[in-house]
Amino acid sequence: MNKQIDKSGNYFLAPKSIFSLGLSSGEITLYLYLMFCEDRSTYKCYPSYSTIGKATGMSNNTVRKYVESLKRRGLIFTEHTTVITKDGRAHNGSLRYTINPIQPIEEMYFQRQLREANTRRKLIEFERRKQGEGSLFQRKDGRWEGRVMIGYNEKGNPKTKSVFAHTKGECEEKLERLKAECGRRNDRMKPDMNFGDWMDLWYQYFCKPRLRITTQACYEGKFILI
Repeated sequence: MNKQIDKSGNYFLAPKSIFSLGLSSGEITLYLYLMFCEDRSTYKCYPSYSTIGKATGMSNNTVRKYVESLKRRGLIFTEHTTVITKDGRAHNGSLRYTINPIQPIEEMYFQRQLREANTRRKLIEFERRKQGEGSLFQRKDGRWEGRVMIGYNEKGNPKTKSVFAHTKGECEEKLERLKAECGRRNDRMKPDMNFGDWMDLWYQYFCKPRLRITTQACYEGKFILI
């Protein structure tokens, strides 16, 4: 069934995608009002802030805010105009609005959404990796990085070691070797472990290896680790 085309001027067409670009209700209202005002041959219009505000129920400051927002999104372009009075004096006129083609903005928006979705997916994969299994991700420079937690420092913050490679497979192999070298002590190291367990772990792995035998004997003879 063919749609009837109104020729009376009582209606105007608007792109359906305007509701799929993450715009607020105020931005959509302003955009549609500019479409209502525009010259269909030039895609331009000249409504003042007060005219827009009166038609949409917005204050001048609110209109200005949404105009700037639509400009940042690339949906409209504005130019300052000058009005010459009868006595020859020049005054600032209303902004000249040009409504840009929406297809490029729509494509850019969905590409950005896709990039954000991929980033979220990578973060989820990163968080799902088991403690002690390490993490594997691609850096901005194109290289792959494998990272594994090897313990905690004296302040209780995680300590990590990393390996790098140009391919994912090579990085996975290096990461496996790194985990083997670290002895997989991570299973014993947890942020919520009690104080006594932490003190014992700190002494055995961080303190004892740097102490002389006689000092070790002195410490272990005088202190009871709880």
